[in-house]
Amino acid sequence: MLKTKIYIAGKITGDPNYKDKFANMESELLKMPGTVIINPAKLPQGLTPADYTRICFAMIDSSDIVVFAPDYKESSGALLEMQYCRYIKKAWTAFEEYIMQRQIEIILKYLRTGGELNDSNMSKMRTGSDE
Repeated sequence: MLKTKIYIAGKITGDPNYKDKFANMESELLKMPGTVIINPAKLPQGLTPADYTRICFAMIDSSDIVVFAPDYKESSGALLEMQYCRYIKKAWTAFEEYIMQRQIEIILKYLRTGGELNDSNMSKMRTGSDE
């Protein structure tokens, strides 16, 4: 089964908590079955903005979709990533929207296979253990 490669975009420079923020987003996205996360917050520190841009554009090129953190508009780098996505016609969405859309897809898939919704199996669906 091919996995969906998700690049996380958001404010890093000037955010002292960016590693925690990106780790939390990664953790939430990994709850969705069949995902691989490409996380730029794991890049080494000390590179130039041009270095990060080249690396991140290559990471975006390798992804299936780019998911933008709520604070992306506060970041010139993330705004540049947004423009790059538009230019190369890369699929992108807001983090919250992606989570909601994937949860709906999981529920619909479950219902199509004759499953019933209750607290127990809803929990399994959220963690991806229904597959």
